Amino acid sequence: MNKIETLNLKCTLTDEEMLAISKEMSEHINKKKQAEDNLSSFSAQLKAEVKGHDAIINKTATLINAGSEYRNIKCEVIIDPAHDTVSWIRSDTGEVAQLERPIPQRYLQTQLEIDPL
Repeated sequence: MNKIETLNLKCTLTDEEMLAISKEMSEHINKKKQAEDNLSSFSAQLKAEVKGHDAIINKTATLINAGSEYRNIKCEVIIDPAHDTVSWIRSDTGEVAQLERPIPQRYLQTQLEIDPL
């Protein structure tokens, strides 16, 4: 009785097999390159997103530590010649934001009203 066994032996590839394997390898090289490009793009997007969050975190941490920030607030200017002062009153709180003594020259100039002919 003949017994059959399977052995793992070296075989030379045919031209058709070489062509098929080359095509498969080329496909996977292209797919790998596309995946790497996608990874780089996605990684760059995520890095930019993280950087944006870091900027906001740093800004808000600074505000919390300082407990204040500078804002543009409209102020009413009150010129008081009797006390030789100019006061700026905050429109948001009604507090005196700034007081100058003596009255600065720019506030001492008077406007002349000229009637048109």
